[in-house]
Amino acid sequence: MTKRELDRIISDAESAGRVAAADCSPRPMHISGGYAPVTEGVCGFGWVKIRPANSALANRLKKAGKARTNNYNGGCDVWCSGYQQSYQRKMAFCEAYAEVIRNADLAGVSAYAEGRLD
Repeated sequence: MTKRELDRIISDAESAGRVAAADCSPRPMHISGGYAPVTEGVCGFGWVKIRPANSALANRLKKAGKARTNNYNGGCDVWCSGYQQSYQRKMAFCEAYAEVIRNADLAGVSAYAEGRLD
């Protein structure tokens, strides 16, 4: 696969992620004690896991500064740094991003969303 094709896949994944995050309607988090609801929902983190970390796509992402190798559990991670602390928006972004990569049908490459609550 050429660099141009890989860049198109990355661009399409980022665009799909942005659309999914914008279309997401987080469920507000209500805090006891009379505080105003947190309209962006629960807080957390999200990222896309891409395996293997030495695939052409992963190498292209790392070279562009958009991913880093995860030595703890393998693969490389594309971190979702946008959307303040909204776990639901971050996960919507990551799920859409990973789906574009999966649909690109890159031989031997897997992509999926991961996250955790804060």
